[in-house]
Parts: sequence; C-alpha cells; structure tokens
Amino acid sequence: MLSHNTEEFSPDQGIRHILQKAIDGKYENCDHEYLQHRTTWGNLNGSEHQKLYYQKQCLIHQQRTHTGEKPFKCTTCNKAFNDKSHLICYQRIHTGKKPYECKDPGKAFNAKSHLICHQRIHTREKLYRCIACNEAFNNKSRLSCHQRIHTGEKPYQCRECGKAFYQRTRLTQQQRTHTGEEPFKCTTWNKTFNDKSNLICHQRICTGEKP
Repeated sequence: MLSHNTEEFSPDQGIRHILQKAIDGKYENCDHEYLQHRTTWGNLNGSEHQKLYYQKQCLIHQQRTHTGEKPFKCTTCNKAFNDKSHLICYQRIHTGKKPYECKDPGKAFNAKSHLICHQRIHTREKLYRCIACNEAFNNKSRLSCHQRIHTGEKPYQCRECGKAFYQRTRLTQQQRTHTGEEPFKCTTWNKTFNDKSNLICHQRICTGEKP
C-alpha cells in the first residue's frame, strides 16, 4: 500500500500521483510538490507535462467564470475575456485573419472550433441531440438554442420595443427594423436586405434556382 507521504512514492507512482491531482482539480500544491520531488521522481515527459498544464489552465478558466475576472483585453475595442485564447480568436475579427480553412469548398474561419462545426455539414455528423424531441444538431450552441423552443426561454430582448427572442440572430434582425440597417446586398439588382436569409431567397429569384 502506498504511503500518503509523496516522498515514499516510486518515480512512476509519484508522477501518476501528481497527474491525478491535476485531473481531480487539486492544483493548490501539485506544482510545488512536483518541483520539490522531481529529482527523486525524474522529469515528466512531454505529454505528461502538457496534460498537467492543460488541466491547470482549465481550472483557472473555470474559476474566472465564477469570479467574473477578465484579464485579457482587446487593444482595439477594449472588450475583455477570461481566457487568452478567446482574446486571440476575437482579435481576428478586427484583423480579418482566418487561418482555419475548409478544403471543401475552401471556406475559412477565425477559430478552429468554427471549422470543426462547419466540417460536420459535409460529414452530416450530428453529435448533439435534444432529449425532448430527439432532434440532432452539429454543434452545442444550436442545440441550446433549439431547447429554448421547449422551455419557452427568450433571453434576448430588444431595448427599443421590448420584444424577446430565443435566438440572438433574431434579436439582431429585429433591431435592424428599428435602425433601418440593411447590410446584405444583391450584386445583381443592387437591392439590400436586413437579413441574410432574405437575400438568399431574393438571389434564387435572380438565378431561377428552385431548391
């Protein structure tokens, strides 16, 4: 039986002990404990060290969701984030950089998660299933949005008219009816629309497409 004293662990057991602490979310002393005993235990290999680091970052990120701490700020618009990777991804909106490209049909994205979600359109993979009606979706956000149909939740409210929506895009569309904004333009007829779906419908009239 292993002693509770980590100094009495064998090297392999000691490293596994540290990694298990990381997995369990007990980070308060695991870094210090590893540094203190690594001469006896030996060094973590690359994958083990990466796992320890990754688990620790996940805990820090989770803690910030509770505290509301957002230490990473966009220098362009001052929007703040609780994780550096989220800031990096967001800044690509300003720079227009889209490093993640789909080979079919060549569409590019500013975040890897967006590319993965898009690729499921091609593979028809739908991992997220509604427990109320069994309808399946290719990403979690679409499932969450769909579930509001069952719950009646409408978290997105228009400040102008008070009308509420279960989907953020519906709120954006409603707000454009107040502002008069029509950002979607038909290049054939020079006609503009406040919603992309309306533009697509119009373009089918121009092309004669009947889906």
